[in-house]
Amino acid sequence: RLSFREKSGLEVKQFFCNVLMNKEEARIDQIFIELPRSNIHLTDIHLDFQDTEATDNILEKAKINLQIKQTKIVLQYISPVSPLFPHLDNPIEIK
Repeated sequence: RLSFREKSGLEVKQFFCNVLMNKEEARIDQIFIELPRSNIHLTDIHLDFQDTEATDNILEKAKINLQIKQTKIVLQYISPVSPLFPHLDNPIEIK
């Protein structure tokens, strides 16, 4: 478990994940990120690297499967990372 406040203003109240990885695949049991008014919960994440030849741009070429659990995102709180959303304070809920 990890929590921090980044210099740009991004505050992560709680972060945890379980990862198993080798050169052919990565399996992430779950990722949970809690921000002041948002939470993101992903489970059963599988990244398949078998069809990728080089490590540059590996995430663009890897096959990714995941489950999204109940998630609420207020885009305003990720504006330190992406300046496109500083005034969007209505939550987006994914179930």
